[in-house]
Amino acid sequence: GRGAALAGALVALSAALGVLGGRLDTFPGDGWLAARARALGDPFAPVAAFFNEGSWLIAAALLLLAAGAALRRGRRDLLLFVVLAAAARPLLTVLREWVGRPRPSADFAARAMADGPSFPSGHTMTAVIAFGVWFVLAQALLPAPWARVVRGACVVAVALAGLARVWAGVHWPSDVYGGLVWGAAALAVARGLTRAR
Repeated sequence: GRGAALAGALVALSAALGVLGGRLDTFPGDGWLAARARALGDPFAPVAAFFNEGSWLIAAALLLLAAGAALRRGRRDLLLFVVLAAAARPLLTVLREWVGRPRPSADFAARAMADGPSFPSGHTMTAVIAFGVWFVLAQALLPAPWARVVRGACVVAVALAGLARVWAGVHWPSDVYGGLVWGAAALAVARGLTRAR
């Protein structure tokens, strides 16, 4: 169906971006977009700190809450979706090592700690998976008005998480784009395997 086609397209796009990310240190427009993000300056620092420093704790809390909510509703399909989505993140880290793109720290003074390859952004992948789980589950677990609010908040949170990495000078915008696509592919595959609705 459409879900399988979307998952297949996202996996293929992830692979293509991984190849490009491994061959190119930057994509067209990366420098210009990075300069715009860094121009946000100190007023953006509290938002960046929240996502740069709290990323793993936020993700763990969101995934545990999602698993608990699925269990409480007796929705094993949703619980399996959460587990598969969470398990995809370490796998994506292994795949990321093969890409091996260097970080932009030589081009910008980094405002946050970073290690490992640059492409795709691990923080962005983590945000996509953690907030993406709630984007998917909101419709099944919450009343319609609240589901819309939660879904909107998830989209904003993922955008801010990616922006925070570019603002900090530890990723190019294309690293963030790669993280969005790789994370979305993981969610689509997990959703397709569990038929979570």
